[in-house]
Amino acid sequence: MKADLTGDGIPESILIDERAAAEPMTGNEPTIQVLSGKTGEMIWSLPVNTVHVGWNNVYLYRDGGKPFLMTWNPAMYQGAADYEWKVFSLTEDGKEKILASDFFEFDLNYPKKSDPVRLQKFSERLNGYLKKAQLIISTQEGMLRIGGQGTNGEGEYYDPSKELLEMQRV
Repeated sequence: MKADLTGDGIPESILIDERAAAEPMTGNEPTIQVLSGKTGEMIWSLPVNTVHVGWNNVYLYRDGGKPFLMTWNPAMYQGAADYEWKVFSLTEDGKEKILASDFFEFDLNYPKKSDPVRLQKFSERLNGYLKKAQLIISTQEGMLRIGGQGTNGEGEYYDPSKELLEMQRV
């Protein structure tokens, strides 16, 4: 896949190592890599794999025809959650230039301390971006998906209903 992620008019190459995603040796392999359109050198990478700590989602997001990368990482460990997403372009030296992002942390073990209104707003904003995003790779729930495999053709969608239900139990 190619997209001009640096905005210099020369498309970068986006490569996926499916084997490292499905069968990681260490979990730190750069499963997805972006190679500079100018030099061919790797300027950005991310481990994305089926091991729980490697679960991640990467998308190609377009805003007015301009491509961006988007990552969405809903990490939960025994009820404690760190949900984060960001939309960004890259500089030629691999620095992320953030267009939009959000982070929400909660713990379902302590529902009274959780903020269901904040989670609802977080998910609405996230879904607005996901609606315009094309899946590149996902290993969420330990299931490898590449490209459009398993999508409804209208972009991905995050449904917070399970977490909201847990937050409302007392």
